[in-house]
Amino acid sequence: MKRLITYTAIALSVFLPCLPKAAFAQIPSAETNAAPASAELSETVYVVWMGKNTPGSIWFTTSNGSGGWNSQQEIASTSTTQAAALVVNSTTLYLAWRGPSTGTTDEIHYTTNTGSGWSSSHPAICSGNTCAETTSAPALAANGSTLYAAWTTASNTIEFATNNKGLWTFSTTPATTNSHTAPALAVYDGMVFLAWVAEGSSQVMSATLPVSGGSWSTPLATPAVTSVAPALGVYVDPSTLGALKAGLYLAWNTGSGLDYADWDDGWSAAVPIPGLPIPPGPLTPALVSTAITMPGCTLTYYDFSVVYDYTAASTYQGIDYLTLSTDVAGKCVPPCRGLTCT
Repeated sequence: MKRLITYTAIALSVFLPCLPKAAFAQIPSAETNAAPASAELSETVYVVWMGKNTPGSIWFTTSNGSGGWNSQQEIASTSTTQAAALVVNSTTLYLAWRGPSTGTTDEIHYTTNTGSGWSSSHPAICSGNTCAETTSAPALAANGSTLYAAWTTASNTIEFATNNKGLWTFSTTPATTNSHTAPALAVYDGMVFLAWVAEGSSQVMSATLPVSGGSWSTPLATPAVTSVAPALGVYVDPSTLGALKAGLYLAWNTGSGLDYADWDDGWSAAVPIPGLPIPPGPLTPALVSTAITMPGCTLTYYDFSVVYDYTAASTYQGIDYLTLSTDVAGKCVPPCRGLTCT
């Protein structure tokens, strides 16, 4: 796996043929005290967070296609005490959250969006008469046909569920986690990857499960050491022109910055993410990969970005959006938004 060696920060751009000159920027007025989440649906980036204006509410915004963000909106009838989880499965966006606090654990609810708005239905994740209950934020992943969820229980174990054709099936994992931290999930190379902070330590562990079925692998130590939940993300870029290659990435908050590692039959060494326009706050980052086709071009450009909170004067932090690398595949055919094609 080739390492990350080029960066595009908020006010910087790497100019390749027909690459848009505007980069995504800090999300204005967005403030949270729980980790943000992000995903891409139909060339639109969604960012969600637990909001400040209404305690426990979940808010979202979307990229506007011009390097900025559309107006922020509250997702109706949502209430949580933790970070939300967000993933795209096929053409549907799934949002999951821990319900409003009524005790040590709360049920996990979810809603969907196909690009025309959030569903008014907020079912719980249940298998028969048994519903998922968690002490922290849930995690989601998907492979286009199956939706996956994971969560921390009151006994600090991590439970796992699959949703195929609308039915949830629960199973156990080999993981025990700090009760205050959430697990992370991703699907890559035919495997479900699970990452978590090991019980009684700050060491991040990982394990895999074949999507075709089978058993979880023996837990493996990663290079990550953190006091908050780790993040997993898959870079979907199929081109070979940039520095950041398609693959699985693990990112985490070190307490003074953000580090990452990539997977290639094992985890790479930790690498700091440099060039953060604003120092990170104390929360978990989110990783999002986008593939966008430019109007008028036979061209797709690819971004892999970190969404993270940054330190503010109060207990609520702002949200920043840092693009790590941009690759270009295909050949531009004019006109390309008035940009010069080579």
